[in-house]
Amino acid sequence: MSSGIATSVEQLHTPYPYHAGQRIPLRDSNGVEFLVDIVHEYPFTISPAVVVNLHKDGVVQEAVLKLYDRRFGELRKRRLPSGKKQPQPHTKESEAAFQDYARSGKLIPVFNRLKHVDLMYDLHREVIPPPDPEEEEKRPERERLAEEEATFYYNIQKRYTDEVRVYDKLKHLQGRGIPRFFTTVTLHMPSPPPDLEPSYFQVPGILIERLHGFNLSDLVTEMPEGPHEVWADIIQKAIDLAVEINRAGVLDGDSQPRNAIVTRREDNTYEVRRIDFGEADLESDLTYYREHEPDLFKQTAMTAGNPDALGGVMVSKVKRLTGVKLDVVYNEPFPESGGLPIPEGIY
Repeated sequence: MSSGIATSVEQLHTPYPYHAGQRIPLRDSNGVEFLVDIVHEYPFTISPAVVVNLHKDGVVQEAVLKLYDRRFGELRKRRLPSGKKQPQPHTKESEAAFQDYARSGKLIPVFNRLKHVDLMYDLHREVIPPPDPEEEEKRPERERLAEEEATFYYNIQKRYTDEVRVYDKLKHLQGRGIPRFFTTVTLHMPSPPPDLEPSYFQVPGILIERLHGFNLSDLVTEMPEGPHEVWADIIQKAIDLAVEINRAGVLDGDSQPRNAIVTRREDNTYEVRRIDFGEADLESDLTYYREHEPDLFKQTAMTAGNPDALGGVMVSKVKRLTGVKLDVVYNEPFPESGGLPIPEGIY
């Protein structure tokens, strides 16, 4: 009886800790500790995101806090033999398996394998297939839990690193085309084991400007009366911003209307800002290993079609919902390149 109770407790999902009304301690990139109060929760996505009031240097400031916490988020899924993905919540059991792997020195080989997968994608856009789910079913559950937890850690750390790099690359767009970036932060998980690498139990995060507006995908719902020319102007601004981001050397792997925020200026005109760059690539990522292909990034960006992923989708959506056909213009991100061929191994 007692062992059954113990097993059930080990398999209970770790409670989600980031709720409105809670106060949490953070440390910024300079090592300064301060407190934030959570005042609003955003819908759950890849990583927890909340609106906070931060208390620092005697001043209270509103911001968005994104936390890259391996214990929570849409990345935590297990691929089943059917091909479907099943949510894989963090539990005491999965955490114990992860820590056992860390103590036995098995985490680093897992990280190296995942880095190799990323390298193959950067080199050739080659997607290495995941392990056979049926073969995975034959592995001991404890081992599967450990490797999954290691994979969740690696993937969320990579998204954090990528997003910070993109905000730095797009400094000239902060406050205009993207939110202002305030600082990176660190949050410590409760009760980290003293004998293991501390970074495994730290939650990195970023503090960025809060945008007051609505998702581009909700354009018709939020502005049902239009007018049509305003709809077209807003979508055009989203298209032009995507072009500007490409020209700055950033390829957005998640270019969708839900990642564009429409805000109203004081003069009742509108602007569009892009958010969420955890799946973006920098030009340097694509060209580092393929120096003999100087146009690789431009070719890849033109093939990926970031502007059309925003404009084309929204023009079609407006037509479907209202019957109105909007006219927008797609400027070439790299007009000086002409008709570049698609490089081998790209899409």
